[in-house]
Amino acid sequence: MSESYDETRPTMIDQRIDKLTESIEDAHTGQSYKTVIRRASLADVKDLVSEGWRFDWSAEMLESEVYKLTVPKLGSTVHGLISLTRAEGFVQANLVESHPENSGRKKRYQGVAGNLFAFAANLAFDLGHSGFVMFIAKAELISHYGKTLGAKRMGRGTKMFLDTAASAKLVAQYFGDKHGHRS
Repeated sequence: MSESYDETRPTMIDQRIDKLTESIEDAHTGQSYKTVIRRASLADVKDLVSEGWRFDWSAEMLESEVYKLTVPKLGSTVHGLISLTRAEGFVQANLVESHPENSGRKKRYQGVAGNLFAFAANLAFDLGHSGFVMFIAKAELISHYGKTLGAKRMGRGTKMFLDTAASAKLVAQYFGDKHGHRS
């Protein structure tokens, strides 16, 4: 993966954070499931557009590292994907998407996008970047990301970031007291 961030590359996060959970949970029963996030392979993403996913994740793999979120207890279904780029001093989140069945009012599982952002924050800590994660938000979601993730806006544009405190809170929420604590 590239060690620099290309500001000319169009990326925008427009995934609504439905709920911060401790993993992902069944939206109807509230049952929580342990998740695993691993690097995605081309085989994992090649047919997703035909299954109703919005983004071409095969093309995204050419530019960035793509990670998949699965629930081993429920099989091999990919419940969410995140595209990340390692940059100097931070991790760039390029795209985040939940499985089509995890979107909208009749979603099956909630907490997917929060889990993926927590993974990005954890990676930013592991790389020595003090948890800093940068992303470009869809304009109408700026306030939402501030409230749900604790993200801060950079200037007046749509660039946002998770600082050390926001990332520590997310990591603690999803992965326990690794880089922060539950508040």
